[in-house]
Amino acid sequence: MPVENRRKIPTANRSYRNASQTPGESVRNPQRQVSLGPKPAAHRFAHRSCLCAVGFEQGIRDSDKNVTDIRTSFQDSFAKCARLIGQADGLLMTAGAGLGVDSGLPDFRGSEGMWRAYPALGRARMHFEEIACPDAFRERPRLAWGFYGHRLKLYRETSPGPAFQILKDVARRIPGGTFIFTSNVDGHFQKAGFDEKRTVECHGSIHHLQCMDGCLRDIWTADNFAPEIDDEARALLNEFPACPWCKGLARPNILMFGDWGWIDDRMREQRERLNVWRGRIERLLVIEIGAGTAIPSVRIFGELQDAPLIRINPTDAKTSADRGVSLPMTGAEAMRGIAAALMHDGFLDRNPMA
Repeated sequence: MPVENRRKIPTANRSYRNASQTPGESVRNPQRQVSLGPKPAAHRFAHRSCLCAVGFEQGIRDSDKNVTDIRTSFQDSFAKCARLIGQADGLLMTAGAGLGVDSGLPDFRGSEGMWRAYPALGRARMHFEEIACPDAFRERPRLAWGFYGHRLKLYRETSPGPAFQILKDVARRIPGGTFIFTSNVDGHFQKAGFDEKRTVECHGSIHHLQCMDGCLRDIWTADNFAPEIDDEARALLNEFPACPWCKGLARPNILMFGDWGWIDDRMREQRERLNVWRGRIERLLVIEIGAGTAIPSVRIFGELQDAPLIRINPTDAKTSADRGVSLPMTGAEAMRGIAAALMHDGFLDRNPMA
């Protein structure tokens, strides 16, 4: 999920050869040339089915081999992660948009990625910053709510990826418990079963609404809003969500670009609960997954905790070697490797991993 922010924060193939020949084609061998006539339909079907089955089994073997290669290459790193988890009495999980990619959510890094997911915006050459801002709701409300309404539907319909279950298994074994700090607005930590009272959504949540004019600084749930979206134009078809006080246009309770009207009261209450929890923890460990550097809110928050940091990021995993572990891979790959090391240490049960 993309991150929306109004402020800049200082940065501290297989290809399978078709073995079947076309009718009338010849096959050469050292002794003779044989002309092949048309194959019976049943024979062609069976032959192609066999090829598909071989390809499918090979794909599974390749996938298993990739997982095995990752675990072998980073065995020492996974073992260090397991030791850090075993020593911690509190776990702070910090997450950015990269975690959602494992769940099948669109990658909005760069305009091209967003335009692939929203062709109508691509045709209009609208960049993310132009649609993810309050002005878009004032000037093009159907398009703005088409963009956010489609995301709301997508997040409701998508299941959290495999990393969430492993994180949950780890979290329930930490003596002082776990807290979440995320810039993701999708609500997937809560959907995966993490405690809503132990979650900070530092950029807000798409599952909550507020008035465009900030009436009474009220924030309410979006549960009663069921957006209907034109798939081609990505525009909202049904009625706009309305403020219960002034009946004017409502918007997502998300921090957007150039946004001085975001009501952050809900996030502030979340931060207060985090501060209370943090005060009770003596041996904190931070696990960061998929947090980018363009808007580094999550990365900076984790680094400020003065605690060991496990940083999981396919493209930018660098961290302090003496107190941290860098894992340049996806959240799912990393958590599977860490889970295997934790099973080896007896921290986790030897159950099948997600």
